[in-house]
Amino acid sequence: MEDAKLIQTKEDLKPTLLSKTTAALLGVSSLIGWSAILNSFDYFGNKYPKETFHDVTFLFPIPLKFASFIWGLAMDYLSKRYSIKIRIGLCLAIQSLFMIAMPIVALLLQNWAGFSICMILCFLIGTTTCIAQNSSIAMLSQFDKKSQGIYWIFTAWSGLSMNVGRAAVLGIFGDNDSGINNGTIIYFIMAAITIYTTIFCLLKYLQSDHHQDMMAVHSAQDTAYENTTEQINYQSVSESNSNNPNQEQFKVRLLTCLKKVKFIAISIFLVYVITFMLFPGVSIYQKQYSFIESFAWATLLMQFSYNIGDLSGKALSSLHFYNSAMMYILNVSRCIFFFTFLMTARDSQNAFFGNDYFALVDIFLFGLSNGLVTGGLMQLGPQRGSNPDEKNLISLILAFGLTFGISVGAFLALSFEQH
Repeated sequence: MEDAKLIQTKEDLKPTLLSKTTAALLGVSSLIGWSAILNSFDYFGNKYPKETFHDVTFLFPIPLKFASFIWGLAMDYLSKRYSIKIRIGLCLAIQSLFMIAMPIVALLLQNWAGFSICMILCFLIGTTTCIAQNSSIAMLSQFDKKSQGIYWIFTAWSGLSMNVGRAAVLGIFGDNDSGINNGTIIYFIMAAITIYTTIFCLLKYLQSDHHQDMMAVHSAQDTAYENTTEQINYQSVSESNSNNPNQEQFKVRLLTCLKKVKFIAISIFLVYVITFMLFPGVSIYQKQYSFIESFAWATLLMQFSYNIGDLSGKALSSLHFYNSAMMYILNVSRCIFFFTFLMTARDSQNAFFGNDYFALVDIFLFGLSNGLVTGGLMQLGPQRGSNPDEKNLISLILAFGLTFGISVGAFLALSFEQH
């Protein structure tokens, strides 16, 4: 406790190289399952053509994102019963197996049975992604601002690194059917290796002095907070008719945190409704390209442009030059992309909107705004917590808003599917 009090007098517990590396790798791995599938839609679309199976760019995200929504509701329960090793380490390990299985199933079973198994695998990947990602966000809410910024920047690197990996396998194996088949499986194995690296780094960090010191500081802060609010909590529980005081206390904590970040949570929800209504189906896969003959390379360049924008936005969010009002205004202004992307996808003969270079700039700006608003609001939210327990709960609330927005956006995107 003496050490905890000593560290508490400092501005922040200084991050170490290991803690920053762990934050970066957790950022990369948090979205690696989705990024791997997203970069391979040309492969899955070839195995399951939309004329027979519907458009995979619209259908595959639904079970993946719906799983994120369902498990997001259970995160507080899971966080109190399972350790970080299980919620992040084990979930990421299981996810890697599902990822490797998915392209193999698509290669061997190009029928409704294979399509159904891939949909189930998407749900399972979404489940493990949600638990690991939300747990990472909650854990990193206790870190210093710089480490939190590193995490959000590297969530963008997740997509970008998978773009680079996809480009490498296309370059090595070629963009013909045989090359794409072999390259895609290798590509998913590369993603799995990244996950195993993250797990190794996480386990090393959990054994480090930095982690132990951080736990000591937060334990001291929680104890002080509980002592100052003990009488209030006692009265709240005593005056209620509930037979479960722990449940009643959680409701009080939840309502308190919701009041503090309700507009931030709603705004994060809106960010991802807009993003996943348009991305990737309308913004990338419905457009006809002329500057590159290969559809695989053309769509990869579009994804690369989006991820460069997303990375730039999250890097800008680490500069902390903004407030919540600025983020709300920028978020609402993103509705303009409904017009620009639909014009790009549906009016290919238009000299301006049908231009491939306009599409690259448009999707860059889309990614830039997504990264800036997401990174900014996810860093502003936990700052409103008055103690580590509140910061943790606020992070879970915001992560739920994120996953719920993704789920709603993925469902609403079906209205743009072209048959």
